[in-house]
Amino acid sequence: MIDVRAARLATIARAVAHLRSTDRHVLLAQLAAADMRPHWKTNPDGLADYLADARADDEPARLFGLWKLAQRVLAAAGLPTS
Repeated sequence: MIDVRAARLATIARAVAHLRSTDRHVLLAQLAAADMRPHWKTNPDGLADYLADARADDEPARLFGLWKLAQRVLAAAGLPTS
């Protein structure tokens, strides 16, 4: 059986890695079309820090929200979301 928390944390980690390793101009273009709150679309560094704060012992609702946000980041970049 797949550990759902571990899988979600791995997805979040991939999104953080993408945000921290991609050119800012590219990120801004990707995030502009993403389905997320406007303040994240213009602040990829803050978004990476916010996502990087995810922990295995987070409340399920918080971890789910971070995971969905990470999926949006990855989808905007054309990367696999799971």
